[in-house]
Amino acid sequence: MHTTNSFVLSSALLASVLALGCGGVTRPEDPSADAGVSVDEPDGSPTTTPPPTPDGSVDSPTLIIDLATAEFGDIQLGGSSDSIAFTLTNIGGVATTTLTASVSGDGFAIKLDTCAGQTLEPDATCEVAVFFEPSATGAHTGQLTVGDGEVSAVSALSGSGAAAVRTLTVSLLGSGAGVIASTDGRINCPGTCSASYEINSAVTLIAQPNASSSFASWSGACAGNSDCSLNVIADTEAIAQFNPNPKSVFISSATVRGDMGGLAAADAFCNNEAQTAGLSGNYKAWLSDDATSASSRFSHSAGRYQMVNGDVVADNWADLTDGNLDQRISRDQHGNIRGDAGNCYSRVWTGTNTDGTATGNNCNDWTSPIGGGTAGESDSAFAAWTNDVSGQGCGLRCPLYCFEQ
Repeated sequence: MHTTNSFVLSSALLASVLALGCGGVTRPEDPSADAGVSVDEPDGSPTTTPPPTPDGSVDSPTLIIDLATAEFGDIQLGGSSDSIAFTLTNIGGVATTTLTASVSGDGFAIKLDTCAGQTLEPDATCEVAVFFEPSATGAHTGQLTVGDGEVSAVSALSGSGAAAVRTLTVSLLGSGAGVIASTDGRINCPGTCSASYEINSAVTLIAQPNASSSFASWSGACAGNSDCSLNVIADTEAIAQFNPNPKSVFISSATVRGDMGGLAAADAFCNNEAQTAGLSGNYKAWLSDDATSASSRFSHSAGRYQMVNGDVVADNWADLTDGNLDQRISRDQHGNIRGDAGNCYSRVWTGTNTDGTATGNNCNDWTSPIGGGTAGESDSAFAAWTNDVSGQGCGLRCPLYCFEQ
């Protein structure tokens, strides 16, 4: 029995054998030799062996992605992450067939795709960009897959859905002072004036004025002048206004002569008048001498000056000293309209100009019954309210303007 063995020779080896067997004659090299040699199988059928690669393997496309994993972090519900770009490279020796790209997992989606519908040549690249938009809280995982059905590359995706939050901000207005605090302790303004809350969180804000101020009102997301309760459904601002407590002003019901004993005695007189009406606070007389003016010894309130019945005399210190009052100082410490004071009529000892400075006419610093002193006119709301005459007789008895400090 005769057996024929078939095997494959490279074109170079085959040429050498033929040359030796034929006396050194070299056959022309077959141009098709590099594509493989056809030989008979035992059954007589021909087959073609594909050309080997340098390592002996058959060439094919090979795909890799530059990022094996991608983490998108915590993303609020209703929000979207930045895109992450993935670069696909064919490191094989032949081109792919048509590529497709897909992602799996809740919330992951493709934003940009230069791979789909393309064939990728050896060493060529394309790009897929993926973003994360969660629909539920908690951890999410997925996968990016790019391939042609025969070969593919994948990247693992991960991210977390976080509850959506909005910012509540408190702003303060007014020249008074106080604190706005939330009952949950997250806002304490001034200091911490904003906080983030999950959407639709219920928050209560409480206004706490200091001893010298009062809470005026809310505006913005709140209204009224009591505690504010609201639901944070969007970025929200609540505006609170604190005003300085108003300062009481009155014209004394009792009277003193020009030699009343100086500024300290005048202040004591005013405090005694206030006490007869049950008024609290510290009072000083609107009075100046040669050394000390009313402006220099008074506190300059940013709040209102008002009579004991609530009628406003001036909005603040600047308004008090601008030359005109909102209305004349006509009521005493009991709230009664003050009439003429005997032979002093409606005049009031002041020794003071409209801006609070001293006039220099003061009955020898309010210690002498001889001479004259500056007096204002209580029937006036204009400049005369404090400087009507410069030579009022020091022996006359006149009332004083008394201001709470």
